[in-house]
Amino acid sequence: MEEAIDREVEAVVLTGDIIDRKNRLFEAFGDFEAGVKDLTGAGIPVYATAGNHDFDVLPELLTSLSDYDISLLGENGEWETVQINREGSPVVRFAGWSFPSQHVNYNPLTKLDLKFKDEVPVIGVLHGDVGKPDSRYGPITCSELERLGYDGWIIGHIHNSNLRSDSGPTVLSPGTPQPLDSTEPGLHGPWVMALDERGITQLEQIPLANIRYEKVNVDAGEMNGLEDIPGRFYAKTDEIIERTTHPALDLLIVTLELTGRTDFYEDLEGVKEQLAGDLRRESGSTGVTVASVINHTLPPIDLEEVARGNSLPAVLAKLLLKLKKGEENQIPEELIQNTQDALTEAYYANAYKVLRTQGESSPPGKETSLEVLERQGWKILDSFLSQTKT
Repeated sequence: MEEAIDREVEAVVLTGDIIDRKNRLFEAFGDFEAGVKDLTGAGIPVYATAGNHDFDVLPELLTSLSDYDISLLGENGEWETVQINREGSPVVRFAGWSFPSQHVNYNPLTKLDLKFKDEVPVIGVLHGDVGKPDSRYGPITCSELERLGYDGWIIGHIHNSNLRSDSGPTVLSPGTPQPLDSTEPGLHGPWVMALDERGITQLEQIPLANIRYEKVNVDAGEMNGLEDIPGRFYAKTDEIIERTTHPALDLLIVTLELTGRTDFYEDLEGVKEQLAGDLRRESGSTGVTVASVINHTLPPIDLEEVARGNSLPAVLAKLLLKLKKGEENQIPEELIQNTQDALTEAYYANAYKVLRTQGESSPPGKETSLEVLERQGWKILDSFLSQTKT
């Protein structure tokens, strides 16, 4: 809100899911009202569309905020427009649509038939799933976005921001202003859209989030030992922090992924938890913490060489070569199925019930089974070859 007021913007647009379900209404109300009050006091109107999480509570919330300059666009799934004026002249027109229910199986653009004769730029504002025709959350097709001929679109739903402007109209998914977990890496923050009579002239994201999630890859194959990890890790996290141009970043939360072929790949498996703790540090005014360490390193084995012949290691090496090349149709189906059955049994174990009920995990599919097969295959092959050397 402070950034909007400092920049003297002419409107603030919210694209849905302002509140996470009805039980969060009272938790969100105070902060939301304070922000809207400040914007109204600065002469900045707020326009909102409802998403699948707040389709019912956002209209209720805005009714209680009728003293402020905030409007819901497209209530009950009916498209409507609003015009923004500057010194009495129109600057932009918003065409907005809100979720009428938690699930919307149809493309909301098929119900949009608003055409305008003047030259005022038109921006569509809604919540929905772009490019996913089978989605239950307002499936939006790119062809419909182009057909309507609007100057641009602001579409809520996905949590990571995305901007498409190569061909057709500009389509901005602003994302959440603050990341919620490690699946939402990169910059987060509001966007500023500048327009003139020709349409959108500039889009700029303001990285206001004080937390950032990132995955950092360190190639262990280029190192002489475990002692080389901190220096390489610090260099990469410092680079991320330097690229974050706004001083609001307080904490960088990292998933450290170790890759490459190295003789000490097994040692890495045993020190993952220790690494996560030891690598915590301060980089300037930003704290750096490691959420998890993923060991994807492999032993330095020449598969092509080992695959020659008919020995047990050779048979396993041939199987790993097929996995490496993506030739899954050459892998015995029974082997894949047995792996998936074992993973599924683990997934439904009581120990992971909380993760399942909170939607923090999903049942393992074929792709996961192939990844596990390859990983375990490398370990078994290394064990075979180590026994042979002995």
